[in-house]
Parts: sequence; structure tokens; C-alpha cells
Amino acid sequence: MSTIDWHSRQPGTLLLSRPRRGARPTLQEDSVQQFAQWWRQHTDARRQRRQLQQQRAATLAERRAAARTRGAISTSVPADTPPGLTTAEAAAALSVEPGRIAQMIRSGHLRASKVNQRWWIDPESLNDHAHARDQWLTLTGAAQHLNCTTSRIRQAADQGLIRRRPSHQALPSYHRSDVEALRPVVEAEATARERERAARDRGRKRHAAYHSPPDDRRTWITPTQAAGYLRLSPSRVHQLIDEQRLPSTRLPNGRVWLQEPHVLQRLSARSFAEIAAAADRRTAMCSPRRRD
Repeated sequence: MSTIDWHSRQPGTLLLSRPRRGARPTLQEDSVQQFAQWWRQHTDARRQRRQLQQQRAATLAERRAAARTRGAISTSVPADTPPGLTTAEAAAALSVEPGRIAQMIRSGHLRASKVNQRWWIDPESLNDHAHARDQWLTLTGAAQHLNCTTSRIRQAADQGLIRRRPSHQALPSYHRSDVEALRPVVEAEATARERERAARDRGRKRHAAYHSPPDDRRTWITPTQAAGYLRLSPSRVHQLIDEQRLPSTRLPNGRVWLQEPHVLQRLSARSFAEIAAAADRRTAMCSPRRRD
């Protein structure tokens, strides 16, 4: 439906329509048949073009594969080739791209000779370069080597504890021997941090034990909370505890705890005594006085 609607709106279309009137048909039947015939021809032609493109792509791939095979056969190493490694082998040994090997040859970092338009790298030169490169570490590599953070490596370099060479892009820039010499310092710092962490944990445990009630089966409150219940001062509550007029429990760490039901019982008794005293006062005020 969308295809027919789109083509019916294009200028010069085969589909002839008339002004719309409600739900009445608007396309002429003859024009629809002509459009259907044209659409089948158009679809077949597009399918044939796609098949032709696929055949051309397959033929081109076969030609390229044959050319690579002929190139591999024709570029075999001659018998008089000097001993050495190809750029691909050198790149695999150093874990770099072949283009980087060519750049190192041009800059003089690697000794190589060119035979039959191909570079052959001296294995001894390659080993020397690999050994020299292994003497340096990247920032992340140095941090992983010492099991510390990258900021600690930067701090040590700023303090002069690690030699740092000028670098560009992603070249290693921290000397391995200096990084290894920094290991005792980093390990001592890690040990000190572990001791501080253990001391903080012990302090938290002592604090939690000091503020923990005797058990979880009953409801416990502190003397300060009991003073709020009884509307007394904390010192008065401690005085009642010392006089054993208020039941309490004293832990080995010196912390005093009271059971909430005992405090509420004391509060109820005091409230009852206050009510009785008020009733006595009212009775005394209302009773007639005897005259002598």
C-alpha cells in the first residue's frame, strides 16, 4: 500500500486517480494493471543487477587470492639472502606493527639490509633493542609491577626516586631498576596503611561493644534516656541506681543499662504516689477545721 501511495503522488506516474469522494475508489483499474506490469519488470531488473554485482565481487576475490598466491611463490627467499628476520617476524617479536619496524630501520634503531626490495633485520640488533626496551616501564606497568596506584608512581618520579625519560605518545618512560628499588618503600607504606586500617577496625569494634546493650531479648535504655522518662536529671538517676532503688545492670566496661519495663514501673509508682498525695491535699483542704 505504501509503494502504490508513494508512486501515485509522483509526477508522471502511471497511476491515474480522481478527486477523492469519501470511501469511493480513486485509481483507474487500467492504470493499476499497467503499473503492476511495470513494477514486475522493475523488480526483476533490480534482482538481476544484484546477482551481477555478487558475481563480480566473487570473481574479484578469486583474482586477488590468485595474485597473492603468485606473489608468495615469486617472492621466495633466494639462497644468497643474508641471515635475518623479515619485518613481519620482527614486528611479531616486538609486538608492534610492521610499519613501526620500517620506521625504526629508517631512524637507525635497528640494523637491517635490503635485498631484492625486502628488508632483513639483524637478530642481534633486534635482541639489543628488545632488551633496552624492557628496561623501561609505562606508568600503568610500573603501578602494576609494585601493586600500587599510578599517582604514587608520579609522586615518586616528581621526588626524583624514579628516573623518567622524555617520551612521546605511549613509549615507556620509567626505569625498571628504579621502580624495583621503590618496592620496599611501597611495601612499608602498604603495611602502615594496613595497620591503620586494623586500628580503626578495632576502634569501631570497641565503640560498638561499648554502646551495645547486654542482650537482645529485652529492651534496654541508658540512664540519660531513663532521666527523660522520669523527668529527672541524669545525676539523680545515677543516685537512684547507686542506692539500688532503681534496678540496673553494669557491664565489665563500666556501661550502665536499665530495663525499660523497670523504668516504666518506677514512673507508674511515682505517678500513683503523686496522685495520692494530691488527693490527700484536696481532702485536707476540704475537711472542716476543729475549733479548740
